[in-house]
Amino acid sequence: MRRKDNDEILARVRKMRGVRINTPEYFMIKRAFERLLQQRRIGSAAGDTGEAPGLAILGESGSGKTTTFRRVRNEAEKTMNLQPNEVVSFTVQSPASIKGVGAAALDALGYPLRVNRTAFAIWQKVRDLLRENRTLILVVDEAQDIMRNQSKREMQDVVSTLKTLMQIEGWPISVILLGVPHLPNAPGLLDLLHYDTQLARRLRPIEFSPLSEATFKKDASALISQYAALAEVPISDVLFADKFVDRLIFSGHQQLGVTLELVIEALEFAMRDGHELSRAHFREAYRDKTGAVDALNPFVTDDYRQVDPYKLLDSPEIPPTWEVPK
Repeated sequence: MRRKDNDEILARVRKMRGVRINTPEYFMIKRAFERLLQQRRIGSAAGDTGEAPGLAILGESGSGKTTTFRRVRNEAEKTMNLQPNEVVSFTVQSPASIKGVGAAALDALGYPLRVNRTAFAIWQKVRDLLRENRTLILVVDEAQDIMRNQSKREMQDVVSTLKTLMQIEGWPISVILLGVPHLPNAPGLLDLLHYDTQLARRLRPIEFSPLSEATFKKDASALISQYAALAEVPISDVLFADKFVDRLIFSGHQQLGVTLELVIEALEFAMRDGHELSRAHFREAYRDKTGAVDALNPFVTDDYRQVDPYKLLDSPEIPPTWEVPK
């Protein structure tokens, strides 16, 4: 196998990152989004003033929820002649406030906030612009950050604001929320849905399931082969030995997006090395990503299930050689 130069390697990495995987979640989101868009078009043309339905797309960080939704929306521009103002998207910035979220919505609607206004005035302007622009769907990414560090009253304000959007007189808006179900020390998107049954009733949930060896083992071989073909890198005959797929899933936090990024980085190391893809390249990719030593690298250690794959610069605890001052 020939060693590739840097420009060729970067070009092949870009190709690999452009691969689109047709996961079950992709098909669910595609069907739900197209159905919702069609519903809203028909409803708005008929003057329907009832409350608008919506979606809640839940997945851990690295699951691919944002990438998948963005793909579905881009495809709808061709398959459903989606117009720019029909679907407006923005990302919640952390730390978030109901006022800050409203300002982000205004910015997405082409009306950046230039003067200080109350939260009520901001959201009134949002509602006016949604109606004026004939917007049908409002997409809120990283929606779990709306709940972070909020008091009970602030949480209720968030819920009330979302429900109000879906009941705008004469022009109800469908809301699509994307976010992490739970956060370690704060409410997540699923907690927001559980907080208010009326809101939960209006949002159809779609969840990105974590990977498991049982469900991903067959797909892993096909996906790695697909990426390796783009990289023009042969695969070692023994790559899949010794619970390799389980090690890969574990290292990727059981999330497809993170797992595939590890595959791409391992193939980049193989291209630079000029050798067939082996576990050594995954070891290098994981070490490059986390800084972990071999003793805590899931592609090296036998006891890989005891490793914390979220921990950076991980190394075994070594007792200090100096004495603690008394």
